Amino acid sequence: MKPSRYSFPRPSLPFSLAVLFFLGLAAADAEPFRIQRDVSAADRGGIPLPKDWKDPGTGPLPAANFTADYDFEVPEDGWYVLSFQHMPSLAREVFVDGRRVSLYLGLSMRSAAEWAGKPMEAGAGWTKEASLPLTAGRHTLTVKRVGRMSFPAGFARAWKIETAGESPRDRVEAFIAGRRELRRGEPLLLRLTGGGGNIAAVYDIVRIDEMSGRETPVARAEFPASPEMRVLDLAVPCDEEGVFTLAAKSGGEKLGASDFITNGGGTYFVIDTAAAPAPGADAGMKRRLVFDIDCVANTVNGAPVRAGKNYWEANGATRVVAAPAGRYRESNDGRGPDVDPHPRAAAENFSGFAYLLENVAPGRPLVIEIEHPDDDWRSVCVSIVDVFERSDAGKMQGYLPPTFGYETGGYLPLSNTMLTETVMFWPNGRDVHLGLVSSRLGKRAAAARIRVFEVEGELPPGGVTGGGRVVGMWMEEHERWHTHFNTPKNAGPAARDFIGLKRTMEWLAHTGVNAFWPTAVAYQQCTYDSPILDGFLLKPYNIPRLSALLCEKHRIGYLAEIFLARLRYFDEHVMTEGVENPSDLYTRSWWGFSMEGREPGGTWPYWNVLHPRVQDMMISIYGELADSLADTSSFIGLSGRLDAWQWEGLYALTGMDWGYEDWTVRRFENETGIAVPDGGDPEKRFEARHRFLTGEKIKPRWVAWRGEKVTGFLLRLAERMRQAKPGVVFYLCGDGRQDENHGLSLSENILERMAGSGIDLEKLSASPGVGLLPTAAFGRGKTFTYLADQRSYDRLRNPEYSKAGYNRERGFALYGAYQEWGPEFPLAKLGAPLPRWHYCSSSAAAGVNALEPLASALAGQDSMVIREGGYPLIYGRREFHTRWMEEFSRLPRRPFEPVEFARDPVAVWQREEPDKLLFYAVNREHYPVGISLEIAGAGAVTPLGRAGGVPMKNGSLKLKLEPYQLLSFEAPAGAVIRSARVAVPEEKIAFVRGRLAFARGLLDRIERGPFKESLSGRERRRCRDITDEAAEAFARGAYWRARTLLSSAPMMAAYEKTGRYPDGQVETRFPNLMENLAGGRFEPDDPFIDADALARSCVPGGCGGLVDSETFNPEWRFARVATAKAGVIEVELEAPAPALYQLYIGHVARAAGPITVALGGKPCALPAEVCVPGAPEKSVMPPVLLPGGRTRVRFEGADGFGIYALKLVPQLRALDTTRWAAAGPFEGFWKNAAMKDENVKRGMETVYGPENDASPTAVFRNENNRALRWTTTGVPVGTHEDAGVNFATRAGLPGYGIGYAQTFIESPDDRDVLIYIGTDWWANAWLNGEQLKPAGNEKIWRTAGAWFNAWKPRPAAAKLKKGVNRLLVKNQGGSLYSWFTCHITDAGGLRIEPDASPLAR
Repeated sequence: MKPSRYSFPRPSLPFSLAVLFFLGLAAADAEPFRIQRDVSAADRGGIPLPKDWKDPGTGPLPAANFTADYDFEVPEDGWYVLSFQHMPSLAREVFVDGRRVSLYLGLSMRSAAEWAGKPMEAGAGWTKEASLPLTAGRHTLTVKRVGRMSFPAGFARAWKIETAGESPRDRVEAFIAGRRELRRGEPLLLRLTGGGGNIAAVYDIVRIDEMSGRETPVARAEFPASPEMRVLDLAVPCDEEGVFTLAAKSGGEKLGASDFITNGGGTYFVIDTAAAPAPGADAGMKRRLVFDIDCVANTVNGAPVRAGKNYWEANGATRVVAAPAGRYRESNDGRGPDVDPHPRAAAENFSGFAYLLENVAPGRPLVIEIEHPDDDWRSVCVSIVDVFERSDAGKMQGYLPPTFGYETGGYLPLSNTMLTETVMFWPNGRDVHLGLVSSRLGKRAAAARIRVFEVEGELPPGGVTGGGRVVGMWMEEHERWHTHFNTPKNAGPAARDFIGLKRTMEWLAHTGVNAFWPTAVAYQQCTYDSPILDGFLLKPYNIPRLSALLCEKHRIGYLAEIFLARLRYFDEHVMTEGVENPSDLYTRSWWGFSMEGREPGGTWPYWNVLHPRVQDMMISIYGELADSLADTSSFIGLSGRLDAWQWEGLYALTGMDWGYEDWTVRRFENETGIAVPDGGDPEKRFEARHRFLTGEKIKPRWVAWRGEKVTGFLLRLAERMRQAKPGVVFYLCGDGRQDENHGLSLSENILERMAGSGIDLEKLSASPGVGLLPTAAFGRGKTFTYLADQRSYDRLRNPEYSKAGYNRERGFALYGAYQEWGPEFPLAKLGAPLPRWHYCSSSAAAGVNALEPLASALAGQDSMVIREGGYPLIYGRREFHTRWMEEFSRLPRRPFEPVEFARDPVAVWQREEPDKLLFYAVNREHYPVGISLEIAGAGAVTPLGRAGGVPMKNGSLKLKLEPYQLLSFEAPAGAVIRSARVAVPEEKIAFVRGRLAFARGLLDRIERGPFKESLSGRERRRCRDITDEAAEAFARGAYWRARTLLSSAPMMAAYEKTGRYPDGQVETRFPNLMENLAGGRFEPDDPFIDADALARSCVPGGCGGLVDSETFNPEWRFARVATAKAGVIEVELEAPAPALYQLYIGHVARAAGPITVALGGKPCALPAEVCVPGAPEKSVMPPVLLPGGRTRVRFEGADGFGIYALKLVPQLRALDTTRWAAAGPFEGFWKNAAMKDENVKRGMETVYGPENDASPTAVFRNENNRALRWTTTGVPVGTHEDAGVNFATRAGLPGYGIGYAQTFIESPDDRDVLIYIGTDWWANAWLNGEQLKPAGNEKIWRTAGAWFNAWKPRPAAAKLKKGVNRLLVKNQGGSLYSWFTCHITDAGGLRIEPDASPLAR
């Protein structure tokens, strides 16, 4: 019999006081019975133990991932007791005859990090598990610990079942027979089995308040002396809100947890859904000021701070600044003599300052208001430490939860005023440590004043409800209410959940966010008790239902995400159960790869979403959760993810490179009548199918057929949810980039990516129930360059991208880019040296700029639902946000149509209903915009949700919309919007006009001028297309579109490569400062020469010496400048190899004008231009061919200039995958169960065939005796193949294992070159048999036998001989990927091919 978690002993009766008699029992004085067995002696299944484990003879067994059945017989009807020997306090399920009698979680709720280094739970001697009412005869005991429920390892040694005695604790069994999450007034349904054996028993049922410990009698169960057992159904009254546990007493003695409700315990929740204050009834928060920090005077409540006691500075001293915004204190900028350099990356030298707030009230929320300047580019991480203990010696115990961050400047406009950021925090300790840290080198955290208020009473609701359109706060991981709302760790699990969720909903209602969007299933944990999601760590109660009831109470919406995220047991056992041919379930790539039978991991999809088993499983999972939420008024919908992170292929196809498995192709043939050729080689049939099906003739049929199947599945999933509750929606959130391994073959157009995934957007537009929400990040996360910031930001402003969410159920999924920092975050230097910490937060635009993502989404696609969060920022109430949300929530969750003549910068949308015209206007811009709407058929309009009309003059409605403002209205039926006139401030139009002129000048320089060689042909064409589109937009008055196009990432890349940003591209104090910032993660870093190194490179008498940067500008600190001598600076720089070089110059001067530059004795085509006297600036010289070796550079200008930095950057040639022959896979020694450096080294030292045989006809044998050959390709499709080899697509090597690649370089002469190699995860390279050795990598070579060990390419010097040279790379893949990139300097004349034969000819 298959175990069932929800079977009960007998059919249910109406729950009043139903009585059912059964089991004629023998006399109580019958001979006691006992059976005992070792758990290792299973009749079916078994208890796996580690091979190298030595049994000490006592204690629990280190067992995990098992289901074991034990058959036993009992001689007569009666009560029995099940016990285990040495059972640790870990998760398990226990079944008798297929019915679950025990669900226990215990310490398994701890995370892997919390278990790290801890021994296995010891377990006691014999402990009772449950009381069992059994009939005479054969039974089956099943014990189960599978998947995440089996972590950590540990189980009992033996079990026994014995006759129960006369104690009432052993003669009763209780189950909560209905829901555990109830509204006040609904009964809790409890079923008890007891009595028999002619022994009377009385049980007093008590309710224990988990918050206070108070006990209240709620029911009594009486079992008179009788030979028969009885079943009693009790309705326990639920008359007050709270979290409770049912317990029982008999004869004044309380029964233990194993005596009463053993199947998940007696926990339940009651929510008074009618008790929340009316929204907006009392918007005033009752609070009192407890800390007033004057950051300028550096006082706390008027008393000077005590350095090292309640105030600290990290990585340099702070300073007080007087600026147009006001006076404030700002941190150091991560540079200077007081900075302790970060060991890994100079860009992570974070500076900041912090205060200790002493003697707070635990449990009472704090509102922290940070008054700060909006006058420079700042990326500020706010750290809030809940301090439990601290000593005079400086030691501290506490907790740093996910906190808060905000951004000013950069791509955000500056107001040059003071702004106030508000953050809320719930302390548990007596002190709070508050820090402000700049997470960018060269930038500063700043504040003028910090006020901390203690909230008295509950948070008042903000007046925004979830009945109309919603913004849902998304929590990307399960149960983040514990971290974000800092639930007390000394409370029980159920109490913590109740506290955290209660705080969450009160905060949402207070701050104007009108929906909650948590992850209900994620990362091997399910937040409810699911019979389908076997192997997930379960909850005995249903957190989604509890959350939905709390949302119902606070009149906000509830949505939940399901994210299965690769649980091995579920994938290998549950998904495949009952399938005749499990191979059919797995998707295959065009080159035949699938995850069937492979170690879990990597970024590869598993499932064939077209298979009925996969679809039925997903439909049942979503249907089960929808059923549990169906009666809640807050329930809006459920969601899933359509992105690469832990993608399994459960919602859509992974892209056009996937779906070529036998099952799918045969089905396509049967349904379309199109015969698909398999080619002559069975092993290459997938490639043959791909070539045929993606050919010009057949591809439209193939795409349409896949779209029909996937979209039909999504609609059926939504229909199953709507069977539970009509009107709910399934939302799929993502960007269509599920395939991380074929990145080059993915379209840049999201609509094309969706079609390749099988999502028919046209069909979704015509069908209710499914919403596709494109995703975009806000905030700066962990990027370090202006360009990376801009590239992420562009998604919010791209109309084509928004269109993916423009269907019947319109929406957008926003998330905050994560600021995740470990030891580089200077918490200890800030005075909070916790034993362990990890800073994590999002960051968002400060002030009203925080509305831009919401306004952009709404203006572009008429968003009905917006997801926002990830790591949500726990703001306090912000009036500008609340006003926006009030307008947004009044709009009905139904589609509007665009008013085509009113789109930019104000977008107007309308909806005609039988009795009225609804319309709204939203400003996309960061400045006020006026608009006049000519409306026929209406003398006045009414703001939505508010009384009173707005009169119009001569049929015109004149509106002035503040930055990002939204206004909504209704007009009488028959009203028509005839025309619109937009009033954009003239200075804003002039700004865009100037930006367009700058772009046109740039085009001239890169298409015909000196910078033609600085950009690739593709980059030049992209700049031309963008500039032309911006000019067209400007001509029709679409100033927002023109502005955002001209500031987009492709244009910014061109600005960077030519040396100067246009005004307003980057809002910061010194926008053209040349900084030593790291490049992208996969790009080589540029050599950076600061002034100290430059002075050492000066020829004798070549400069006037070094001065501090403050000599030129008091605001520019901690830099040095090499000054001119008689108007000249002359240095010698090293060009390590012949190549085209670009010289980047960081210069400063007291007067505007040119600085002429000569490189290698030849004048450069352009001078360096000083535009702003006293400001650090940069200029870039056009590419120059240098021969290698020492090169003299001469700068000449008016006296009073200086150079603070130089970069001499070689242009590199990327060796894409078509230049390489590849061979593999070889298994190697570094594997899933053997991830040690010595195993990498062993593999690197093992010489495989490709190392010694370059012949294109060579045949090699790997460890599995598979024949391997050198193979070539003509098309880059894999990720990183534009600059190297991805061994997944080239050799079927998705991770682990060793792959080889070789290329042949013909050089016209002997020459020095630089060869840059980046790798995932280890690599060695040889040029003509000589090993390449990058500087500084000796340590990794000694430990792992590899000279290259980083994504970022590292340079190695090498010598090409005249003629043909062989470059060989040996790559050991990591656990997720296996690839390398390669770049080489090329002064001209190099021919590079994957085979030496063409070169020899």
